Formats: sequence, structure tokens, C-alpha cells
Amino acid sequence: MEGIKTTLPAAIRLMGMPANLLRAFVVRNPTYAIRQVVRDPLNAWLTTGTDAVPVLSSMKELANMVAGRSEAERKLMEAGAISSNVYSGDEQDMAKFIKDVSAGRSGWDKAMARLDTFAMQGDAATRAVVYKDSLAKGMTEQEALLRTLESMNFSRRGVSPSMQALSVMIPFFNAQIQGLDVLYRDR
Repeated sequence: MEGIKTTLPAAIRLMGMPANLLRAFVVRNPTYAIRQVVRDPLNAWLTTGTDAVPVLSSMKELANMVAGRSEAERKLMEAGAISSNVYSGDEQDMAKFIKDVSAGRSGWDKAMARLDTFAMQGDAATRAVVYKDSLAKGMTEQEALLRTLESMNFSRRGVSPSMQALSVMIPFFNAQIQGLDVLYRDR
């Protein structure tokens, strides 16, 4: 039942607009990606037991991603194992992607897309490290992808309408809930 989409009233979506605007500004700030590369490895080291050097390995992976040399990023993207605070994969994101593809994008839109990409890479750097660590420990490709996805799964929403409404109205609320859930499940 996890992940079932519920229809939110228009009033809730309207009240979520300021949170969406704030969320967009926060994740497009380049320091967001850098903070993720410092925070996420420590979390992954504690919860998943990776053998990688916490911050250093994620910084190295981020540099490979920015340079376009990360095979792990490509595999995780193809498998859909990268989730982030930038794109949730919902109907609004899909509509935006289609609109961007069908219409020419201005210089401003291209700059925002580059910032979005950097933020996603910041979110994905530690996941790539977890993926590589899983493969190095002898896990199958599928097990490595699952371990990577579950290290911090932002696509999980649950079925509680009140929690989904709060997630729409409070920036990064779902990320906080998922972080607490990972700690709880791994205790």
C-alpha cells in the first residue's frame, strides 16, 4: 500500500505553493549539493554500514558525476534508484519535462536545469557510493539497487492523507520522515 497516490484537495495544493517555491530555491543553491555530500555519507555510514570513507568517497563520486564519468550514476538513473528533493516523479514533474522538451528553453531555464542537475548529483553521490559498496560486498545487481534505494527513499509516501498534506505544505517534511524511518528500521 505504500506509495499509493491520494488526491489532495485544491486548497492543500494551493497552500503548498509557498513550500514548493522555497524548496526550489533551496535545492538550486549550490551549497545544497555540497551539504548533501557531507550529511548523506555520515547517515549512510551509520545506517547501511558502508565500508567507504564517509565524506571523501562521496565528494570523489560527485566530482565524477559532474565530469560525466560516473558509471554508477548512469546505472542508478536507468534503474530509477535515484530519488531526490529536486524531482519526485509525480504528474507535475512529468508535465514539466514534456513542456521543457516541446518548447525551446531560454538561458535562464538552462541555468536552472544545470542547478537542478547539480542538486540531484549531490543527492545521488552517496547513493552511488552505497551501490558500489554493495557490489563490492558480493551483492547481486538487484540487491545493490534495492539497498541503494532504501538508504534514503524519498519516493515513499505512505497512505496517510494527513501526512501527505503536511508533506505538500512543509518543505522537506517527507525527507525528515524518511530519515527517521531509516534510523528506526535499522536500529
